[in-house]
Amino acid sequence: MSQIMKKDDCQFEDRGVRISDSAFVHMRIFHIDAYTLCDMLSSTIDCPKNKRTGKPFRRGSKRVCSSRDKKIYNIILDEFSFEGESLWSVSHLEPI
Repeated sequence: MSQIMKKDDCQFEDRGVRISDSAFVHMRIFHIDAYTLCDMLSSTIDCPKNKRTGKPFRRGSKRVCSSRDKKIYNIILDEFSFEGESLWSVSHLEPI
């Protein structure tokens, strides 16, 4: 069920974006579709410094935050390679 988005439709830091199965589960819970997530990645904000925000899951993971519907979301991205291309894979999404 993971999905690699078209780079013209969705990118982060000039790389294409893959959405993992786990991220899709969280997206369904919070009523976020793939294109909304892409919009969120294009308008990131500084993450709050409070302790509730958690840390990236793996060494090399990148944590970004974005605001939607008056909530701030924690988004975890991992490096992912597909057919020789380096992508960002959204592995986790949750409101803070």
